[in-house]
Amino acid sequence: EEIVVTATKRAQNLKDVPITISVLDQGSIESLGLEDGEDIARMVPGIVKTGQGRSLDSSYLIRGIGTSSNPGTDLNKPASIYLDDIPITSNNAGTQPDIQLFDVSRIEVLKGPQGTLFGSGTLSGVVRVVTNKADPSAFSYKLRTELASMNGSLRHRYKAMVNIPINDKAAVRLAGYIHNEDGYMRNIGIERENSNSIDNEGLRTSFTWDATENFSVLASYTYHSMEARDFDAFNPETGRKITGSWLEHGIESEFDNINLTLVYDFGFATLTSSTNSYEFDSKTVIDLDAIANNAPWAAYSFPWAMTRLDEHSNFVQELRLVSNNNLHLNWVIGYFMRDSDNDFDWTHYTDPEFVAERKITGLVSRPDIGVDNVFIDTPLRVNEDKESAFYAEVSYKITDALTISVGAREGTVESTDLRDGRGGSGIASMIEAQEQFFATNGQNDEYPVTFEPNVFTKWGTGGTNVSTFKASLVWQTTDDMNLFVLASEGFRGPAQNPNAFRNGGVSFADSTDVVIQPNSESDSLWNYEMGMKASWLQGRLNSNVTFFYIDWEDLQFFARRRADGAGFITNIGAAESKGFEVEVSYKSTAGLELGLGFSSINAEITQLTELEAIMVGASEGDDLVTPDFSAVGFAQYTRPLQNGYKFIVRGDIQHVSAYPNAFPLVAGQQNVANDLFGMTDSYENVNFSAGIVGDRWAVSLFGENILDNDDSINIDSTSSFTYRHRALTPRTFGVRLSYKHE
Repeated sequence: EEIVVTATKRAQNLKDVPITISVLDQGSIESLGLEDGEDIARMVPGIVKTGQGRSLDSSYLIRGIGTSSNPGTDLNKPASIYLDDIPITSNNAGTQPDIQLFDVSRIEVLKGPQGTLFGSGTLSGVVRVVTNKADPSAFSYKLRTELASMNGSLRHRYKAMVNIPINDKAAVRLAGYIHNEDGYMRNIGIERENSNSIDNEGLRTSFTWDATENFSVLASYTYHSMEARDFDAFNPETGRKITGSWLEHGIESEFDNINLTLVYDFGFATLTSSTNSYEFDSKTVIDLDAIANNAPWAAYSFPWAMTRLDEHSNFVQELRLVSNNNLHLNWVIGYFMRDSDNDFDWTHYTDPEFVAERKITGLVSRPDIGVDNVFIDTPLRVNEDKESAFYAEVSYKITDALTISVGAREGTVESTDLRDGRGGSGIASMIEAQEQFFATNGQNDEYPVTFEPNVFTKWGTGGTNVSTFKASLVWQTTDDMNLFVLASEGFRGPAQNPNAFRNGGVSFADSTDVVIQPNSESDSLWNYEMGMKASWLQGRLNSNVTFFYIDWEDLQFFARRRADGAGFITNIGAAESKGFEVEVSYKSTAGLELGLGFSSINAEITQLTELEAIMVGASEGDDLVTPDFSAVGFAQYTRPLQNGYKFIVRGDIQHVSAYPNAFPLVAGQQNVANDLFGMTDSYENVNFSAGIVGDRWAVSLFGENILDNDDSINIDSTSSFTYRHRALTPRTFGVRLSYKHE
């Protein structure tokens, strides 16, 4: 079958696109039960999805472009997630939207930088979710349900879609879902079984109106909410299904997106205007006990938790004019603008029983979020990111077989940051109160904590000019084979450093140490690749092969100063990533389908000065956060039955090699081993399904992680958590049932 993608802002056959794209179509998404971003990463080799789970601090690392398994909220993400035409990845966010994959046309994973057509935040690639739109041609509906058991806990998923034509030119489409998962972890801190339960619900609506032969209107609205009551992180020493916290922690989030797309066909070209506005709000409660337990003053540790509120407002406007597939010359020109306001605050507090026992006074309350016993209060931080750019890409068919393309983007990125002066820090005073408690054997009437005000003002990067370039050459050697070479550039915007405004960025401990600058610079990289896209045996065998080399300079790093350990974002050193990617699929005339994809990557630090190495805890030759080898494969057999039904049986396997979660040395300390450094396990994930599919009905039995693999697939790299390891969801068996009318 011909696979059509729109990754180049025009509809093209996948084999004609001179970039590496992995595509998951609607049939695969539905038959495999793919639900979210982690499922995408498991189906595409060469990608790692990091974070503590449940979308907390999550990020995609593609082709090894990343320096930590926990990129944090200040370091900008190296890859962007797109919902149709809108980038929904938020910088400075404690959580990220994780759109559910129901009623989705396809997923396009663009590997390598996409700075020309997609702009900032595409240093390593783009993960694009393309949804189904309202269709005036026919009435249709679909119902799907899934019931499953995870280690005795139940998982319920219910989904429905209806497409309603108003007339032959207009239609409305509605798709909704409700997911409930009981969870499988035991939280020994609050004595709760099945603690990591999760509820998802969402609605997507779209309206299509073909006003004239040349003009059409598409309006859509997307809503998604998530409530995760615990995390699935564990400590290997205490057990795979055991976690712990002194309070109930988790995430609540809501995502709202409104889109208006206007399309006018001039004949020679099509003009598209895409206007998007979205809000993403979240509340995260996290147990941070490990910070105190791992600190030099661990003897005076105390229960520590944080509540973080995020409110993100984004407006995105894109205009593009795309030529209508001329014989020799095709082009796209466009304008892109994004204005993102990211408001967030974090409140740190302790256990009321601990406060009463230790007779601690001076703590404050945040009644607006229902939190007492606060010792750090930063009521508001506003971060604003702006990007505007013009872009163009032109392709010219030199001969019937040879096509050259060039593209460029010219624009500005700007970032400003404002912290409210009402904030305060009580960590030192909390430690002092504990010291006094032990020194006096708890004999005093009270142990006061004093807030030390920290006053911040507004600062920013100003407008930073950014230019990117892209060039490719495609040679269609036969009707069934294309060869291509590509050079492309990607970038991400600058990041702020709040510590730069304490004493002007100069260390109180040593004024000769590094002076922290108000912000880092943008970083960029060049990607070079060559590949082949071919079909064989009358189209039954298809193969895509790519070799790539990435040169990454002035990396954005999270570093620490030697004298006082102050953290900041800076640009230092260089790295490279090189490797190859292969995708092969085969479909026999006897109903057998086979598929295999694998990625081999060698990504490492290639250049650091002695001072830079100390600041980031790395050395030349250290590996970046990516597996050297990953692969996915499947085998599917289809047998026709009576009355149009088919029996389908399928097996899938994923393999990922071990990879580091961070660098081996402590940032800011010379030659001190990093106790948080670790290697994930090399692991396999095996899934299986068997079912009967008809024109309308479909039913299948499935098993996920049927080997019940419990290896560590991700290890958090910060000292914030005692439970830092994550694994696959335990062995799950269930049934999927669907009915459709088309």
